[in-house]
Amino acid sequence: VLVISNLPIPGAYSENVELLPSVTLEIYDFDKIGSDDYLGRVTVPVHLRSKVDNHLATLQWYPVTRHEEDAGELLAAFEIVHMQDTDDFPLPPRKMIKEATTKALREIIPIPEDIRPQLRLVRIDIHIWGLRRLRKYKFLNVNQPNVLIECGGFTCATKKLQNYKANPNFENTVMSLEVLLPIEDEYAPPLVIKVFDNRKFGRHPCIGSYEIKHVMNYFYMKPLVDPELQKLSRDTKITFESDRVSVYQRKQEDEQSIVEQAHREDPDLQDEEIDWWTKFYASLRDMNSIRVYHGNVFTVYKCELEKIFDLQDVVTSFSLTRGKSGEEVEAGVLKGRVHVITDVDEVEVGSTFTEDIPQDIIPVVVRVYVVKAEDLQPQDANGGCDSYIQIHLGKKRLIKDSKNYIPDSLSPVFGNLFPLKTHTLTVSSFMLVFNLKDDDLVGSTIIDLEDRWLSKCRSSCGLAQTYTREGINAWRDNRAPREILSDLCEEHNLPEPLYSSDERNVWVKTALPGRRVQTYTCQYLDPDNDMEVKLENAALSALRSLDWVPEHVETRTLHNDCQPGVSQGRIKMWIDMFPLQGPLIPPPIDISPRQPKEYELRVVVYNTYDVILDDKSFTGEKMSDIYVSGFLRGLERRKSKTDTHWRSLNGEGNFNWRLKFKFSYYPAEQKLVFRKKRSLFTLDKEEVKVPPILALQ
Repeated sequence: VLVISNLPIPGAYSENVELLPSVTLEIYDFDKIGSDDYLGRVTVPVHLRSKVDNHLATLQWYPVTRHEEDAGELLAAFEIVHMQDTDDFPLPPRKMIKEATTKALREIIPIPEDIRPQLRLVRIDIHIWGLRRLRKYKFLNVNQPNVLIECGGFTCATKKLQNYKANPNFENTVMSLEVLLPIEDEYAPPLVIKVFDNRKFGRHPCIGSYEIKHVMNYFYMKPLVDPELQKLSRDTKITFESDRVSVYQRKQEDEQSIVEQAHREDPDLQDEEIDWWTKFYASLRDMNSIRVYHGNVFTVYKCELEKIFDLQDVVTSFSLTRGKSGEEVEAGVLKGRVHVITDVDEVEVGSTFTEDIPQDIIPVVVRVYVVKAEDLQPQDANGGCDSYIQIHLGKKRLIKDSKNYIPDSLSPVFGNLFPLKTHTLTVSSFMLVFNLKDDDLVGSTIIDLEDRWLSKCRSSCGLAQTYTREGINAWRDNRAPREILSDLCEEHNLPEPLYSSDERNVWVKTALPGRRVQTYTCQYLDPDNDMEVKLENAALSALRSLDWVPEHVETRTLHNDCQPGVSQGRIKMWIDMFPLQGPLIPPPIDISPRQPKEYELRVVVYNTYDVILDDKSFTGEKMSDIYVSGFLRGLERRKSKTDTHWRSLNGEGNFNWRLKFKFSYYPAEQKLVFRKKRSLFTLDKEEVKVPPILALQ
């Protein structure tokens, strides 16, 4: 408590409420060498406490400013007491303390009990899993870091990593802090995470920190347990009951195969016209780009996948920074979990971290599917952009696809698959950057692979609508639905699923995590499918009832540090991840862009009638020299014409002539395509799609 005595205030005692001055408090950073650094100031009105108005001053958070900029917050209470009333409102007795910085003894006045918040004992459990993307400090790499946790004056620390580059994960590091925190959450002190590097000659520089301002946001609440679920175990046998309830009913429109349904509505439709892009445009509901499609579709998200699903449900990423306020720079990422326990005696330390996170480095296969980009920022003087893809994993560049750049396009269609090399990929490698470059960086996006690999939403490979063995909807996961369902039940100590044996009534009866035993029926029944495929679809119906990531295409926003906060465009893509040591990985999906087919249009011209006679012969009779020319829209320079019927006197012309027009055509989109330069100074030609229109003159 800071006390200023005998402060003269002009005016009568009864008028002091209106004449009370504001209090300005300045905050400094203590330095052992040199002068102290000014951090900021706070100016607040004070509360008058008297016998007439005996209301206590309450603690509040006041903003701290420095040069008219935010510099933090101050938790304090200010009050003025008349010198005549000091005996009625006594302060606590003074006591001696040792300062944390100077280690010197100092006499202070503690905060009065009526102002001090009420405290309760809580325990903070922290699971430190590992460190990622630590940047150099003082031009030196970080080799042996350790983590320090601080809250309310209590600290705990991990052991140092022996070799950060070889293995950035800590081994079974679960720490706890028993702290007295205010009952009111707004008064709780922050939880500070600091990372130090253990260097030679006893140096321990702080390379980064993260502050959790509201620690009670990590309050752990015990999950409600269903008594019926407690009776289930792996040894429980599921029996068939005739009065079962079907959760999912079979879709009538899916009884026929996709190609058969398309041929029934359009007999002239070719099988090769139905490809992955047909499925993509059907998912976008773009009816102008497709002819007919009644098969499976996937979800096209208009934002990043992590904004739809909580991909940090197993581990949380804490971004470490260092530097002064307003001048912070990124220092790295800490992976871990924090739980605040109020029932200290009832909950054991670390028992809330039920997820088993692998500590070893696991090699994986990552397939990056890049579909297309949209609304890129122009990079050339002609308003275009010659874009290509780069992929970085950490600091190492793995892909540079500059040979396949798309010229002069702000919405390029890539349709590329980038399989990343397996011997360089682990779950500890986490950063993917897409660089769309002309000569300079257009935009980039960062994807955390660890979150996707460890998440309970199973975002490593989305669930399809149905299970099929071939075609554009072929199952692309390395495990079948029945295998996934069986492993899920075994992981959560649930009974083995029970499947039907009737081909006309296919179902599976199983218990799912947090749910009682229910029956799920087959969504997709094709008469040509065998019983195994139908059972796989029944298991898939049970899996799709969970909050798992479906088959999807996500839209990620591109950013550039040169224009912070401004979108540089969007990119549509998705990622599949498979363990290298496991079941056989299925072949990748072919999403290569459609290639136009070469066609030749033949127009036979026999006769013309009633042609206008514009000329006159030397005898004065009206006549015309008639010929027929034609061209396709967009290909006006490739005109074709017949021979000339000379001196027609009645407007009739006889030809029996065949006109030929060669062109490139997209059958699935019903578009004619040609390439042309946007301007005279453009080096590359761009692709233009137009409706196929024939003009005859």
